[in-house]
Amino acid sequence: MSQRAKNKPASNYQEFIGSHWLGKDDPRQPTNTRITGGKYYISDEEYPTFLQHYYKDIVAKNGDEFLTEKQRDTGGPIPVDCDFRYAYEVTEKQYGDKHIASMIQLYLDVLKGVFQFVDKCPFPIYIFEKPSVNRLEDKQITKDGIHMIIGIQGDRVTQLLIRQRVIEKIEEEWGDLPLKNSWEDVFDKGICSGATNWQLYGSKKPDHDKYVLTRCYEYEYDATDGEFMEVKIPVKKFNWAVDFPKLSVRYTEHPQFFFKADFIQVYDQNKLADSKRPTAFRKMQGPGQGQMAPGPMTIRTKSDINTLVEQLLESLKPDEYNLREAYELVMILPVDYYGEGSYLKWMRVGWALCNISQRLFIVWVAFSAKSSTFQLDSISDMHDKWTGFDTNNNQGLTKRSIIYWAREGAPEEFRRVNDNSIDYYMDQSIKHLSLNGLAKGDKNIGCGDTDIAKILYMMYKDNYACAALKADKWYRFSKHRWMEDECGTSLRRHISEQLRERYRLKCDEFSSKLYDTSQTEEKLKVWEGLSNKILEIIGKLSQTTHKDHILKEAREMFFDPDINFMDLLDSNPYLLSCKNGVIDIKNRVFRAGRAEDYLSKSTNINYTQLDRKRDAKTIAEIEDFFEKIFPNKTLRKYMWQHLASVLVGVNLNQKLHLYIGNGENGKSVLADLMSQCLGDYYAIAPISLITQSRQKQGQASPDIVALKGVRFACMQEPSAGDEINDGAMKELTSGVEPIKGRNLFSTPITFVPQCKIVVCSNNFMKVKTRDHGTWRRLAVVDFEALFTDNPIKDDAEKPYQYKKDPTIKEKFHEWREVLLAMLVEIVFETQGRVDACKIVDDSSLKYKEGQDHIAEFIRDKVMVDTTGKLTKTEATNEFNIWFTSTYGRGGSPNTKEVHEYFDKRFGRYNANNGGWLGVRIRYERDDTTIVSMGEESDISAEDL
Repeated sequence: MSQRAKNKPASNYQEFIGSHWLGKDDPRQPTNTRITGGKYYISDEEYPTFLQHYYKDIVAKNGDEFLTEKQRDTGGPIPVDCDFRYAYEVTEKQYGDKHIASMIQLYLDVLKGVFQFVDKCPFPIYIFEKPSVNRLEDKQITKDGIHMIIGIQGDRVTQLLIRQRVIEKIEEEWGDLPLKNSWEDVFDKGICSGATNWQLYGSKKPDHDKYVLTRCYEYEYDATDGEFMEVKIPVKKFNWAVDFPKLSVRYTEHPQFFFKADFIQVYDQNKLADSKRPTAFRKMQGPGQGQMAPGPMTIRTKSDINTLVEQLLESLKPDEYNLREAYELVMILPVDYYGEGSYLKWMRVGWALCNISQRLFIVWVAFSAKSSTFQLDSISDMHDKWTGFDTNNNQGLTKRSIIYWAREGAPEEFRRVNDNSIDYYMDQSIKHLSLNGLAKGDKNIGCGDTDIAKILYMMYKDNYACAALKADKWYRFSKHRWMEDECGTSLRRHISEQLRERYRLKCDEFSSKLYDTSQTEEKLKVWEGLSNKILEIIGKLSQTTHKDHILKEAREMFFDPDINFMDLLDSNPYLLSCKNGVIDIKNRVFRAGRAEDYLSKSTNINYTQLDRKRDAKTIAEIEDFFEKIFPNKTLRKYMWQHLASVLVGVNLNQKLHLYIGNGENGKSVLADLMSQCLGDYYAIAPISLITQSRQKQGQASPDIVALKGVRFACMQEPSAGDEINDGAMKELTSGVEPIKGRNLFSTPITFVPQCKIVVCSNNFMKVKTRDHGTWRRLAVVDFEALFTDNPIKDDAEKPYQYKKDPTIKEKFHEWREVLLAMLVEIVFETQGRVDACKIVDDSSLKYKEGQDHIAEFIRDKVMVDTTGKLTKTEATNEFNIWFTSTYGRGGSPNTKEVHEYFDKRFGRYNANNGGWLGVRIRYERDDTTIVSMGEESDISAEDL
């Protein structure tokens, strides 16, 4: 600070800010930075004075300024920066009041899991918006955003954890926004980590609109119901002169709350991990073992980048060739991975490289430098992103991702890189043949099975995987999915065909050198020896024993110990594989299958987007079929949504559907149609999965394993007297809880069930439990139609009768692809949600009431009598007599259950007063004017 500033207070903003400018050699960290140039340090003591001048001369006068604020590590509020990127065609704001409200509510819900809030300790939330979207013609994108400040003190680790929890749930709230960027990019991580400065209110980027305060809220926790009370403060009533400092991220007077006990452990783990993370690239392990890599600040020119890449490649050991290959593949990616508008793809390349090795940061820099807009001063920001990549996520991007991008985006260059990689290992295997030995006529081949297995791996690493070493279980990637390849049989065949042919071509290359007369006799003898030795290798590649040994060595190379291949198979609930590609339901696209999708099941039919003009005839036939099976329009709409939800492996409604109706009503025909539409995703499951007790620990459970990845599990007619096991049923319909199963002679696998379970039955199964958790899961769909040879019109008992079509199933082959397209069209909109249907709810309630025998007894045998009373003995005796006469012996609720039910309905039993008062047993002799429990009474039917 200048001497004048020390002695004389500044009279205006420009004088104040000018006196706090940081010189080039000033060691202090700037608290503020001007986007157009300039760094400033303002102490905590002077910051209120600074904000006072700034508000008076800039904000109040709507002046132009371009300042940012450095966030505090602790003591400051929780800022949130939402960046939206849309297609260039978007010309107006896409979010509305409901999106802001849902975002605030989501943050409040997350905050309740983090802090111990107390009564009478309010905190503010401020929302800032721009007046309009920002359309960038050169980048062909439209930008928009929201800023939010939550007036609670939160450090870096807390903010990052809050951000992550919000990202996990935001899709449910903002899934309708037509965004081009991911949720990770929408919620700026740099703001939460403190790596990125915050735009000071009233400032802006050059040629951009300012963020304006549009909403003010105050929230106070109510301990009585565990919810927040909201007070909306009109912006025009915001006290700018007094409260403006609260809009600064350096404000320290916001309330501070204790962490919740279960959050403390998560916080401590993440804080420890954060402390171990390198804070600068110069601290990372360098290109060579035990060698430090230069930091971003040492890269001053693009030639420095090339030098560092060369140092990395030269330091690689022979067994680290995969890092060299990753570099070569990344560098051939087309411009849409690093040019204008490529941000998402560019970030994914960085994540994939980081997952391969931390040492590949310089490769990402070199790749980024191919862009015409690349700036050297962006390397530091790139490193912040690099250290923030999640490298512990099995679902993350890997080398397979880079291979796929290169193969699809630059096929010619990809083939060149791939061929060079294979040639490299072939040359390495041939080098193992001793030249001195060859000159002396040594017959020892010198090339082992491992060397050849490595070449086989290089040729087919993208197409084969060994899923289990001990079981010798192999998979081959073909036709958009992974298919089981028994004992690697097809890969073994490649040894004697494609690999053998490779060596033959290499032999021809060496043999041609024998005709070069310019070479010495000794050199010619070496070439001849090499050619003969390669011929010996070629001969062995067709021998059974050698092929077995090579494949055995290859198993370890094709096996990835860092992942559980079997657990990953078919684990993504939003992907559906077809013969011609993969339906990505979450992203609403149809695309080619990728190895990293880990799909093994298939619909076994093609998917083609629905064309209502082209498919008009088939659509009409399918809709006619549905109108007959479900003549009620409301129920028909529900069933379309329900069947579409089957395509998604997420059971949002947690329902088990009961298709109920007597024979010839279409339910089995509908199930058959769905089986042809879904292929491998359809399974017939035994009813015992929900009627019998769960498998014992360690016991083989192939029926459970068979459900992995299945989307529609159909259970046929249960036996008379079958009873639903509520625990087993809840486990299969939770949609979130993993279950464990094991095939015979196999290791256990763990997976989250994705299937919607449907029971096709003429009659209901018994349900003894009365808890809400069981009954809310049961959804009854009545099949009211009757397909008969002689339909009767206007039949009172069966009003929906239709002529039976004995050839109906022959049409399914033509219907199935169009039906799939119709269901996809629905699920792209609903994302698996199924709206409630009163018809289904009423049928389900009727089912529940029919299973509640005690309630039925009360309706039949208990009556209101203001002078009456009912003893336990009388209630028990009458109930047992009634149950036996109605349902026969066996299966009756026990005495304790009956008494507890009566306590709940009529108040606690009072032995001193003679029992339950105001009610008594209804006998045939009773006068009919006395009100029974089934007639009008003060006890509602809902209570039953």
